Amino acid sequence: MWNRGMLNLTGIQEDEVLGHVYDELPGDWPDLLLETAAQSTFESISEIAIKSKPRELQLIAYRVRLKDFGSACVVHLHDMSRRKQHTDRYIHQQRMESLGRLAGGIAHDFNNILTIIRGNALVLRNDESLSDKQRSVSESVIKATQKGAAMINRLLTFSKPQPFTPYPLDIANLVDETMSLVSHADWERIQVETEMEPDLPSVKGDANRLSQVLVNLFVNARDAMPEGGTLSVVVQRRNFLTPSELPQAGVDPGTYLLIAVSDTGVGIPRDVQDRIFEPFFTTKSTGKGTGLGLPNVHSIVKQHGGWVDLESSDGEGSTFTVYLPAAPED
Repeated sequence: MWNRGMLNLTGIQEDEVLGHVYDELPGDWPDLLLETAAQSTFESISEIAIKSKPRELQLIAYRVRLKDFGSACVVHLHDMSRRKQHTDRYIHQQRMESLGRLAGGIAHDFNNILTIIRGNALVLRNDESLSDKQRSVSESVIKATQKGAAMINRLLTFSKPQPFTPYPLDIANLVDETMSLVSHADWERIQVETEMEPDLPSVKGDANRLSQVLVNLFVNARDAMPEGGTLSVVVQRRNFLTPSELPQAGVDPGTYLLIAVSDTGVGIPRDVQDRIFEPFFTTKSTGKGTGLGLPNVHSIVKQHGGWVDLESSDGEGSTFTVYLPAAPED
């Protein structure tokens, strides 16, 4: 017997297993079953390649004697990768919430300081006794406080998203409109490819905030390809029927819209990927990134009931995938 769970987990069909002797089985199965046969019980946690991807699996096997049949080997296989993934995501979510509270406190204190600086600079600018040079300096201070205030607003968006009234949105149209908005002269070496699944359901959300998510992802993809490359955007429907199918904890099963933004750029090293959504963390060179773009992406998508995944390797490009729940059908 080879049940559906084993089929779904391993991708190995019944006819590849049933009726075969153990050393004809694919992959690592001959060694695992031979180990079981040598002992009455056997338990191990091993990393096994499943569909070309390494997965951490717990194997529990034991020998039993069946009436009118003789000796048999029973094998239970449990996918530890999904459990570990959920645990890692929960820990990451807790860390992000702690960082959000910290960022919110810093933002409020910093905003108070900037308010004092801006107020004094405005008073100086209006002083008729100032020379042109002094007035120019005061204008520079005011402009700097305006930039600081914009950064504070982005921090506050991450730490405590403001409520909004959701409306049905056509994501395919929003992707096209946002791409038209950001792609201009400095995109001449970037080839843009889009793939939109037809008859997609709408999502309920705020167009401005979701456009901000797309702008961040598109611009980051462009910046990751300084010598040029290909930016691909794929929009598809994805159904998650049960909680066990969901790659993200804390969200509900159902229909989601998937927006995958891929580039062929420099990629993101694996050792920093867990920090990529933290405020003020950036992989860009000094002066070229505030470290607030992706935290805002994470915050806005979470506020819409979705989540963001990242797949990347150093030197092999990146794919950011946004999942947004589809609006209920009338």
